[in-house]
Amino acid sequence: MRRFLAPLTLALLAAAASSARAQDEGDDASAPTLIREHGTAAPADGRAARTSAPVRSSKATPPGAKKLAPEPKLDVVVHEGEELVEVERAAVRAYGRSELPSEAATSPEPEIAFERRTQPEPRPPLPELEPSELGRWQRHGELGVSGAWIARPFAAARGETPMSYRPAIGVGIHVQWDIRSWVVVKPYFVWGAHDVELRYGALATTSPNSIRSDTVFQPVQATTFAFGGKLLPTLNLSPRARAWLVAGVGYGRASFRGVTLTEPGSKPLTVPDREGSFIEFPFGFGGSFEILPRRAAIVYEATGAPLVGQSGSAYDVAKVVDGDGRLRELGAFGAFEASFVQTLGLSLIL
Repeated sequence: MRRFLAPLTLALLAAAASSARAQDEGDDASAPTLIREHGTAAPADGRAARTSAPVRSSKATPPGAKKLAPEPKLDVVVHEGEELVEVERAAVRAYGRSELPSEAATSPEPEIAFERRTQPEPRPPLPELEPSELGRWQRHGELGVSGAWIARPFAAARGETPMSYRPAIGVGIHVQWDIRSWVVVKPYFVWGAHDVELRYGALATTSPNSIRSDTVFQPVQATTFAFGGKLLPTLNLSPRARAWLVAGVGYGRASFRGVTLTEPGSKPLTVPDREGSFIEFPFGFGGSFEILPRRAAIVYEATGAPLVGQSGSAYDVAKVVDGDGRLRELGAFGAFEASFVQTLGLSLIL
């Protein structure tokens, strides 16, 4: 009887040992999965879940090895939204490795990245715009003075005559208004004093009361001025240089003051002031260069003008009474044939 019981007992013991060993291996395989399931997500209903599971090494104990002390149990409480850092650290202490998300995944850095994603993106810079016309510097006009060379020849001066007008050095004032960069309106004023050369026979007439041809005259001056407006089609050669053509119209006057004459054997005779007026149509060209950019410029202009509508006492016969009480007659001063003016001056840019 003992012969049969002994082998049967040994077989039962071996089967029990094999069953226990299989159960241990099954627990080892399920332990990491249990931790992963509880570590990665909270229950769907948001309530806390408590798990008490033995932590065993995933490696089977080799036969004949010393039995290790019981491994610690992990008491893991997982709530929705909580970080799993403590679960991670417990798993590392228990297994020597992590089956859960790493510290890099549970560190605050993802939260910072999330905050950056939720923050509004910076506003893109505005595109660069070209400065508008209102923002750019614009020339509005000029105000200037200039020296003037003025020639107004006598209408009959091309032949041998007893009278002539000499060129004069005068002064000019001008204002320029830039309607556009290519068209300018220019009011002007020019003044000059011409020496009048009266030789023998000047101002003599064919009347019996005329002054004698050998009458001697004191120096005489003809003071003239003209003012008007000009239109200047302008070409901008560079930011500092300009050139233009001139077309305009003006009004002028000539005054002969203090004419004193002496006839042989008579007392000196002073002739009353005589004046005349004319209309001119100047045309020509000009240019300017800014010696101080946007502040001051040198201006040159040359014009010629035909004269029309000359009238006044200077162009008519005059009658005066001499020192002996006799009525004397003087001829007219010669009319101007044309007007030629050149100006060179300085302008302030407005």
